[in-house]
Amino acid sequence: GAGISHVLEHVVSGGSTTKRSEKEIEKLIDSFGGATNAATWPHMTAYYIDCPAKNVMTAIELMADAMQRVKFEPAEFERELKVVRRELADGESDRRRVQSKLLHQTVYLVSPVRHPIIGYLDVLNSTTNEAIIDFYRERYVPNNQIFVVVGDVNTQQVLEEVARQWAGTPRGPEVIVPMPEEPEQLSPREAVREMDGKTYDLALAWPTVKLHHPDMYALDVAAAVLGQGESSRLVRRLKYEKQLALSVGASNYTPHYVAGMFVVTAVSTPDCWEQAAEQILHEVYRLGEEPISDEELAKIKKQTEADLVFSRQRVQEAANSLGRNLLTTGDPLFDETYVDGIRRVTAEQVRQAARRYLVPQRLNRVIIAPPGGAPKPPGQQAEAAHSPVRLERLPNGLRVLLKRHSNLPLVNMQAFVLAGGLVDDPSTAGRTGLVAEMLDKGTARHSAEQIARFFDSIGAQFSIQAGRFTIYASTTCLRDDFPQAAAMLAECLTEPAFPPEQFQAVQRIALGAIARRADNAQAEALEVFFDSLPPSTPYHLIQGGKEETVK
Repeated sequence: GAGISHVLEHVVSGGSTTKRSEKEIEKLIDSFGGATNAATWPHMTAYYIDCPAKNVMTAIELMADAMQRVKFEPAEFERELKVVRRELADGESDRRRVQSKLLHQTVYLVSPVRHPIIGYLDVLNSTTNEAIIDFYRERYVPNNQIFVVVGDVNTQQVLEEVARQWAGTPRGPEVIVPMPEEPEQLSPREAVREMDGKTYDLALAWPTVKLHHPDMYALDVAAAVLGQGESSRLVRRLKYEKQLALSVGASNYTPHYVAGMFVVTAVSTPDCWEQAAEQILHEVYRLGEEPISDEELAKIKKQTEADLVFSRQRVQEAANSLGRNLLTTGDPLFDETYVDGIRRVTAEQVRQAARRYLVPQRLNRVIIAPPGGAPKPPGQQAEAAHSPVRLERLPNGLRVLLKRHSNLPLVNMQAFVLAGGLVDDPSTAGRTGLVAEMLDKGTARHSAEQIARFFDSIGAQFSIQAGRFTIYASTTCLRDDFPQAAAMLAECLTEPAFPPEQFQAVQRIALGAIARRADNAQAEALEVFFDSLPPSTPYHLIQGGKEETVK
């Protein structure tokens, strides 16, 4: 949990060697227009130098120095340790990083993969320069490295230069890292974290297989069918058709060192994140019930072939592919084997793999929620979740939706009336807002003061507001007060008196709000935008109306 590989990456990448200082290395790379970078994964650290082909020998020398002759200046170590601490702190406020960390800690119970690459702050703070020197000497040995050169170069000359640069470094000990097998997951797991923000970040994952397992190919196809590309099932249905998600995607993560996981991630809003999660599960489990279409299967196979060709356009991508494949499979050309494996996948194999791995008892759900938005434990929601929604149509045409929720002795009532842009025209725009404000300003039986005093006396929450296309009323009260609260809400909606003295006050407030738009650049810009829309669309009318229509 120290993140020592990552700290070492920071120190080695561009750090001083026994041949050159940090500044000299930077100046030399800049002189031939090169670029250098590094990254750490759970199973490896990779260093890159991109340069013109004519400077390849210099790049080889610089890489050899970094892999064998780093000086580990104390000042450079302390500086990079501060950088890593800052990265770690930044990650604690990054929803995606927190989600990824929670997901790995939920899916993996015993594997070291459950620990973040960057480590934990308390352990990181105890890391010393001596510790990373020892780690460097143990792991950065020729027999634990893969060196890749791709470009318009003379391969024999390059090979001779690499051999010369590494000639003085002997083999090191073979370090075997124990990787315990994860116990089989027998029941669902969930992790929830509240973080600043207004959306819900969802991750639903199922443990699957390692890289060399034959089911990997079918699971990869399943992930592509679900959430890779604009025409994939989840993107099409959740993002566009049902509009339940702001973004959604799926992947099948299959490393060579531990069983992987099939993951669906989505970002949704507070009003529909639960529906989004339900729809994701519906689509995932449907994969095990019915075969994917021939069209979907052909599309994924074509995309996989195209991706292989595209990956060879740049030497950086080609080098990364060769090195990664050799390290993880022993075959530098495994990408071609992989494409061939995808070509052989059948729709029935996808269905069988989904039935085998994508099952409810193996589900891991991670939720990043807005402040105060964490869902209640499953036991508290069980009755509500299983209580069906009941639709009744009264003789007068009123449609009533009912759902039992007995966790607390509360009743919530909401009423919706189509209004606003759906019924207004340019001459009446803004009147929906006036009507909404007047509904609780007095009825034939009660004054505005009496209505307000009634809801206050029973400790109820009550409001009537205007939306772009609706007038909506809402009240929440104690269960014992439901009959009286329902009667008063109905009275406001069906028997408003529209007292003239109250209307004058409401109208004056509405005109004041219209006047204040001139003080807000965003409000003015929106007004211009809505005015520019075609008159036939209900969005053409600005919410709240204009001075001439409200007067």
